[in-house]
Amino acid sequence: MKNKELISKSYEFALKIVKIYREINQENEDCFLARQLLRCGTSIGENIVSTQHCVSKKNFYSKMSEALKEAKKAQYWLNLLVESGFLSKSKSKEIEELLNEITKNLIKIVKNAK
Repeated sequence: MKNKELISKSYEFALKIVKIYREINQENEDCFLARQLLRCGTSIGENIVSTQHCVSKKNFYSKMSEALKEAKKAQYWLNLLVESGFLSKSKSKEIEELLNEITKNLIKIVKNAK
């Protein structure tokens, strides 16, 4: 996956996270779990986009590693939301597939950047 495509996928993922956050909070006022998902789910793309202006390979590696770390956290919070009943498995399926695709690509990028 090219960087532009990864940026696009991470942006799509962030939009889906925002929608899930709004939906959960309409039913459950200020859900802590949803807030955590919103934070890390939107920061994945932020870190990927910021690599476009990296001045060194070390900086690029650091930003992509941070994006990967946030993707892993997002998976954790998604699982917790599903298992605790705040989010249905059917609603999480599409977003989890997208997150898995992003995560696999970030793993490849981080390994190659070392």
